[in-house]
Amino acid sequence: MSVRIITFANKKGGSGKTTTVVNLAAALGNKGKKCLVVDLDPQCHATLISGLNPYSPLKGAGSLFNNFHIENLIKTPSHKLFDIIPSFHKDNSYILYGSELKYKDIFSEISSKYDFILIDTPPGREDILTFCLSVSTELMVPMPLQFLAMEGLAQLLGLLYTISEKYNPNIILSGIIPVMVDMRTKHANAILKELKDTFGNDVIKRGIRIDIKISEAAWHQLPIILYAPRSKAAYDFHMLAEELLLGV
Repeated sequence: MSVRIITFANKKGGSGKTTTVVNLAAALGNKGKKCLVVDLDPQCHATLISGLNPYSPLKGAGSLFNNFHIENLIKTPSHKLFDIIPSFHKDNSYILYGSELKYKDIFSEISSKYDFILIDTPPGREDILTFCLSVSTELMVPMPLQFLAMEGLAQLLGLLYTISEKYNPNIILSGIIPVMVDMRTKHANAILKELKDTFGNDVIKRGIRIDIKISEAAWHQLPIILYAPRSKAAYDFHMLAEELLLGV
């Protein structure tokens, strides 16, 4: 199997994107898949909840764009369920506007070592997002079932269309992942129905239910499958990972 490089993005902040990336990588790793998380969000949250210090003076993801050897940037969290190229605050001054496509082959030398490369992106940096979509095979969108998230989705898909037309014809929208799901509300049910009517059941992936254990796991810098393996969120991430593997 060739590596699947998946950008996780949402134009709306607070969408559960980072926790989805980290916990899905852990669930895939628990199933024997070799995963690399790439933290390209300057907030460094994927790095932090993976148990690494975002204030480290070491080189991180920002040095990908300064001719730094990529293998020297890879770290392994203590749980060893995935590898990560972390993001460090002191290494985050890069700007890619105008040079997003210069780095299209940036993962080529490590692609044979991984089954999945999962990229965490910031909501407000179109230069980073353009780069990520240009190097990825897939886009996945973690999405709260809220009206404003629908607007952010429309903007994101507009950018995806532009990238696929101009730079990366092979990229696909492979999944919309409902997150922070509470199907007791009429609003959530209406949004989910609209998503399924628009994109079909194959694109709308298994949702991740609201579960305080996700926040607790992040506080303890552990994946949910280790912190609370019997929780409903751990089960949801397990099933989401299974769904991704069935799509190989």
